[in-house]
Amino acid sequence: MTTNRAIIVCGSRDLVELQDGPHVRFICRELFREAASVVIHGDARGGDAIAKAWARRSELDVIAMPAMWRPGGKLDRAAGHKRNAAMLRVLLALRECGYDVAVWAFPLEGATNKGTQGMVAIALRAKVEVHERLVPVSPNAPT
Repeated sequence: MTTNRAIIVCGSRDLVELQDGPHVRFICRELFREAASVVIHGDARGGDAIAKAWARRSELDVIAMPAMWRPGGKLDRAAGHKRNAAMLRVLLALRECGYDVAVWAFPLEGATNKGTQGMVAIALRAKVEVHERLVPVSPNAPT
């Protein structure tokens, strides 16, 4: 029997390469080992964009969940945290339907990574498997 697996992928917005740069290679190398069938991401620049491209190239089902920063025209500073909570609710609903679930987090070395760390924290509280890989700043990072 094949097990379905759903993952949330989150990462620093400072990971801006969308081509085959060292950060992209680092993240894709880590995710290559993952046997996911569904990838959920926050549809932001950086780690989310890299995950989106990887999932599409891998022909996986993709759920993009962008933050609603200006609902009704007014800035919602908590929009990122609300989006992360919504992504986790979707992941937990998939777990209730028999999916194995996990969160893959890619904070960039030396960056604030506030949203990524927030996603990790709520996933751990929900007892979701978390794989956190610090992405080195150096393009000559070990492979």
